[in-house]
Amino acid sequence: MMILIAIIYFGYQLIKETNQDIEMRQWAISKGYDSYPSNTGLRDVRTNKPYVSKPRQGLNQHTCTLSNGEKITFYK
Repeated sequence: MMILIAIIYFGYQLIKETNQDIEMRQWAISKGYDSYPSNTGLRDVRTNKPYVSKPRQGLNQHTCTLSNGEKITFYK
């Protein structure tokens, strides 16, 4: 019985987070944004993959490596 309750609870949480992500993506598309905040981080609206910022002229590039090995580039 406890396993069934756990499955239902985690299934509900997963569906709820997925629905929030879909709503945020649609909102970002309607506003013309390149990215949107997701439960898994900043994501690209076109590909739905993690957002990689585009180089901007006149800004310095800074690269950060996360604990999972993923590299993120910031411009400042």
